[in-house]
Amino acid sequence: MSTQPNVLAKATDLPNVGLGAQATFYRNPNSLIPYYGGANHQGWQIFMRFRPLPMNH
Repeated sequence: MSTQPNVLAKATDLPNVGLGAQATFYRNPNSLIPYYGGANHQGWQIFMRFRPLPMNH
């Protein structure tokens, strides 16, 4: 008789979750500094992605 270990959840039963980040750095030409308030700019974001489990039909 074989026994299976106690497992809370299999990998296929867990939702797909991902973490990520993005950064952007850029420079404006001198002719645009009066309109954008500077020459050097940056932007960033951090995100988390959730994908639901496949539905069983």
